[in-house]
Amino acid sequence: MRVASQVLLGLCLTTGAVLGPALPVFAAGSGTMTVKPSAEAWYRVTPACGLPTGCVDLTGAPSQYSADTLHVGVNAGQEEARTYLQLDLGQLPAGTKPSGGTLLLPVADGGNDGTRAPETAKLRACAVKSEVKDVDGAFTAPPEVDCEIATAPANFVPATGDKPAAFTVDLGSLTDAWQGDVRPGAIALVPAAETAAPDSWHVAFSDRTRTGAGVVPISAALVFVSTSVDTSGDQAPVVEPPPFESAPAPAFDSGAFSGDSGGSPSFAAPAITAETPLLPAPAPVAAPDQQVVPVAQSFVQQGFRYPAVFLLPLLLAVGAGWIGRALTRDLVEVRP
Repeated sequence: MRVASQVLLGLCLTTGAVLGPALPVFAAGSGTMTVKPSAEAWYRVTPACGLPTGCVDLTGAPSQYSADTLHVGVNAGQEEARTYLQLDLGQLPAGTKPSGGTLLLPVADGGNDGTRAPETAKLRACAVKSEVKDVDGAFTAPPEVDCEIATAPANFVPATGDKPAAFTVDLGSLTDAWQGDVRPGAIALVPAAETAAPDSWHVAFSDRTRTGAGVVPISAALVFVSTSVDTSGDQAPVVEPPPFESAPAPAFDSGAFSGDSGGSPSFAAPAITAETPLLPAPAPVAAPDQQVVPVAQSFVQQGFRYPAVFLLPLLLAVGAGWIGRALTRDLVEVRP
């Protein structure tokens, strides 16, 4: 019986070592989760981008749009701006991968946001070859886009009630492509292939750092499944877009009380006149003498607060020996 007990114990230990790493995958299951971008970028495009010199700024003019915004636009059939997103797939449960989803792109239409004729906009989402990093309106060469591997149209949804206008994108083809040679989670928002003169439109979105009333950031509802599931060739499920989630209110700005905040309420202190009674300044109070005790000296004087902790290794060793003895002894009744 002792041999049988040892064999069973060895099988249990071997099974745990083999199946242990796979347990998170089996436990992950599937579901839908809302994720946000971890990086966002937009690039300005000029006619010079088609020249051998590449996308260079021929005007030197700064961006005329509001800060913390992203842009996709066309002027007389010529692309003038494009946006890149890097969805944070690390938000998905461990041991899972994306398999379909819907991207929600709320339109920013403030005074200087730059949105014009969004209902006529024809844009699409495409796969991206390289990593997306935060960029704000640069003229440098943007990451390479591959619309042949995966692309999906962006559908315009008009504003209703307190919900702003938005674009939605079915991410089924992109999540399938993310299992291949493109950057997982990376999305490029560019004009549709059929864009031509006289098409003129511009769409702005709020980036993830923007705050304030009416600001709704970009998000995506992603379907996730276990990495052990083969989803190649399967039709990705249709997913409802994530709910509109307003950005947090802006942080308190002390300049709002300085009187020079450019339209913000000014709360100036009342002027002090000769008739204003002044309170006498309080007499300074001497701080009591304090004795600084070094940490090492304090430890020597007071000792360790929990000396029993040093007994834990001994207790663990005794417990392990008792368990090992119980599992390996003969299963025979001991008689006196």
